[in-house]
Amino acid sequence: SVPKIGNAEIDYFHPDAITNDGKNLYFTVDSEVHKFDIENTVLSVFAGESGGSTFRREDGIGTDASFSDEAKGIATDGTNLYVNDLLSIRKLNIKTRIVSTLTEGVYAAPSSRYITTDGKNLYASEDEFDYINKIDLKAGKKAKTTTIAGRENFAKWVDGVGTKARFNTPTSIATDGKHLFIVDSGNCALRTLNLSNYDVKTIYKGNSNP
Repeated sequence: SVPKIGNAEIDYFHPDAITNDGKNLYFTVDSEVHKFDIENTVLSVFAGESGGSTFRREDGIGTDASFSDEAKGIATDGTNLYVNDLLSIRKLNIKTRIVSTLTEGVYAAPSSRYITTDGKNLYASEDEFDYINKIDLKAGKKAKTTTIAGRENFAKWVDGVGTKARFNTPTSIATDGKHLFIVDSGNCALRTLNLSNYDVKTIYKGNSNP
């Protein structure tokens, strides 16, 4: 069925990234987070406000909070949403809609829109730089990104452990809590990364030729 607009504040819907908690879908849309109620097919603004500027980031509740217009990646552990918001990671509690800034700084957040979480760490596939980053969510303001696999600007297809592995434009990423599953777009491959030892393996390799 065609979704109903559940909030008149929505000027347009052009989603950038998506995650879900089993009941709702959550999207980053410019400087807002939208929620789509799957059962009732209702779309609404969950947090943030339209017309955000590049550097405007304010904590608050629901639409009283603000995100920059560079808010891209979004992931959830079922309790909180994590939004990658221009060199900061914002935490949005699903129940209370309270938005807080979890980490902030040049090395405290990924630059990619492709993120996932196991509730302890945030993982990002950096498609422009060909590596996988990890951010310890419990470190708070002291959090820093750590490269756990791949190497910056070494676009190749190599299985291996940690930074000895190589990717070529890694994009979408997911986790089951024990492994990361990575779409290695430039290599037409699906890769796994074991979170206990950072061993990277190829589980499927396609053909780039039509």
